[in-house]
Amino acid sequence: MTKAGARADAEDARATGRGARRMLMRMSDSLIGTVVAARYRVEERVAGGASAWVYRAIDLPTGAMRALKVLTEAASPELQARFADEMELLRRLRHPYIVQVHAVGVIDDLPYMVMDFVEGGSVLALRNEDGPLLLEDAASLGVQVLSALAEAHANGIVHRDVKPGNVLVDDAGNARLCDFGVARYHADARTRLTATGSSLGTLLYMAPEQRVDAHRADLTSDLYSVGTLLYRLLSDATPVDLFTAGRDDPRWEALPEAARDVVFRATRATPEERWPNARAMAEALLYALPTESCTALLASPGGDPAAFRPPAAAVRPQTGSSPADRPPDGLPEDAGSTSVAAWAAVVFGAAFAAGFVAWVSG
Repeated sequence: MTKAGARADAEDARATGRGARRMLMRMSDSLIGTVVAARYRVEERVAGGASAWVYRAIDLPTGAMRALKVLTEAASPELQARFADEMELLRRLRHPYIVQVHAVGVIDDLPYMVMDFVEGGSVLALRNEDGPLLLEDAASLGVQVLSALAEAHANGIVHRDVKPGNVLVDDAGNARLCDFGVARYHADARTRLTATGSSLGTLLYMAPEQRVDAHRADLTSDLYSVGTLLYRLLSDATPVDLFTAGRDDPRWEALPEAARDVVFRATRATPEERWPNARAMAEALLYALPTESCTALLASPGGDPAAFRPPAAAVRPQTGSSPADRPPDGLPEDAGSTSVAAWAAVVFGAAFAAGFVAWVSG
């Protein structure tokens, strides 16, 4: 093929892509002004891409704002399966700090779900307005996220993608955990969606065992992610591989002193070194709060760790060395160089292998 022919083919491909995007935009806009399920009037499209669209809608009987998420025809079979699983998981979970699903259905053969509309944006947007959050604010949000995770874990669900973009903040300043699209429900066979040896989630906030294989994720993997989330909210630094940071690592100086031990334990290299469950970590965070803030949080819906439901056996660490219901009893000794180095070698080796395979395939 000549260079001119190659350029022509490339231009044709770009034109085809632009045409497909324009068609998708027209299709997405066609829902605006319609009433879904004889109840939800679609007001505007607020987000979306090739695989899904998100709209702001009005619940006509109540006047409440809702988010309408519609899967597009371009979504892969795997994304369609994950969307169906997310709908089912969210319908099962009812909690004040989890985005709720109000309705599901099909529009023109495209599946949709109607959820709470949270206007405040993500916790990261909140952080970016004024820099790192105050310890009081970050700890309160952290306890709320842990409360939501405790409910998920009690139902045998591991979220696997806790990160700032998946923690929204409502008008009242409360956290709302969302996007269970890569969550794993341990009580059935839906693990077909994840190939053995593959990772799901966002690397920066992901526990080392989950980076190697998503099937290894348990409840402590979610707690690792909460630790990295707190690190991000409380500092100007990014939580890169915190599992490699020993107790004397200068990275901990970026955090308020009262939060260091909580985040340190949450982000250890192996599950048995971390907090045993969401309740234990939430109680440790409450200890870091001023008395007045602690009292207010304990009185809020879902804010008292003593009321957290215990985790299902299926999502607990399988090592047997972390009792699931023990209270926080201080931090473990530093992991030492052996376990950290071993995990680092596995994680970085897996990353190198994935990159090498991609290079060969390309």
